[in-house]
Amino acid sequence: MNNELALLKLLLDNQAFSPSSAVAFEILEASIPLPRRRVRQLIEKMKLQQYMNAKSRQIGSRIFNSFYLTPKGLEFTQQQQNIQVSPYMINHHNLELSLTYREDRLLVQVLSSPSGETSAEGWMSTFRIDDLISHTVNQEHGSLWEISKEIADSLFPDSVRHCYEASMGIISHNPYTGLRIMLRMEDENVASIPWELARIGEDYLSLRPKTPISRYVQAPIPPALPKIDGPIRILGINSNPSDQDQLDIITEKAVLQNALAPLMNSKIELTWLDNCTIQDLVDALRQGHDFIHFTGHGYYSEKHQEGGLIFTNLSGSSQNISTEWLTILLRDSSIRFIFLNCCESGRSISSVAHSLVQRGITAALGMQAPVEDTLAIAFADGFYRALSDKWPIDASVVEGRKSIIAALGGNMNRAEWALPVLYMRSPSGQLFQ
Repeated sequence: MNNELALLKLLLDNQAFSPSSAVAFEILEASIPLPRRRVRQLIEKMKLQQYMNAKSRQIGSRIFNSFYLTPKGLEFTQQQQNIQVSPYMINHHNLELSLTYREDRLLVQVLSSPSGETSAEGWMSTFRIDDLISHTVNQEHGSLWEISKEIADSLFPDSVRHCYEASMGIISHNPYTGLRIMLRMEDENVASIPWELARIGEDYLSLRPKTPISRYVQAPIPPALPKIDGPIRILGINSNPSDQDQLDIITEKAVLQNALAPLMNSKIELTWLDNCTIQDLVDALRQGHDFIHFTGHGYYSEKHQEGGLIFTNLSGSSQNISTEWLTILLRDSSIRFIFLNCCESGRSISSVAHSLVQRGITAALGMQAPVEDTLAIAFADGFYRALSDKWPIDASVVEGRKSIIAALGGNMNRAEWALPVLYMRSPSGQLFQ
């Protein structure tokens, strides 16, 4: 009975499980010697059958059929080795880092990880995203390959690096586990560093679905994870005022439509507001939506350390909407995620994306600096295609980064793929139940 209770506890403790990762492999790792029939009864109790439909049924059944009971517990058969791993099947553990600025030094604290907690202090990287996006990367700072290593050395000093390596070692035996790297920071000097460029060894961490990097935003209340009964409702907003540089709105709308086509109607509903005014947004929010995708222009004031979005007024020209005003509009709405596909919307802790998450939105995706229109569209294409394939939101950001590199002709010495930045309040990366 004690063994059964322990197994049930493992299942209950993992609220974000899917039949393909957390359940099957937590059972395997537990190595509890139970009769096969009793294991199946326990799985039945956890109501896993509700997940075993459509694609999940195919994936899950292949995994459950790939282990067997031995006197020492559950073990894999050779069949498991042939299963293709995707981020949809990965169960991420969290490596949560707190970054504190101390007179040109950086204190890095490991708040949680598979290998425990620690802290270390080291030098803070001097690289800023604007420096790297300029055409002087090669001449002034060296190659991106060298810069990315220096950024990683700053992010993982001494014992923190050992903790990261130990955590990767713990999960390395299981192809269905990953390490979600979550960064906490409250200082502009720290937040302005492009941590998403960090490279350890041969790996750019934010280009691997198993090691996505996001910026965790502290808030006084935990994020709500509502249950979605029908399709996810996306509100597409575009704003292209006549007095701003004109954007290729038509192409981006087509890209988004094509990327989401497999899920349209049954899983996703997409509604567009063209040349959106503030009143249009107010009216649309009363209809109830889950995501917002904004295509347009953003602004950021270094002097006031404040950002915002540029909407269209009734005459067709620009109307700025501050983060404070936007927060008021979105407060108590059903919006859980906002994709801000516009310049400087994710720049530091005073950016629109960060501020919206700090004030209640579960997650927001922005850009750390001005971005070429073609690259912004390429990122949106890769991101939404992965999302439509049921990838987690942070792993979908990884795919969007790869699409930027593809649009650059595979040029890995340009830093634009690090421009997208994901802010979250959900430690599990979940937006819904």
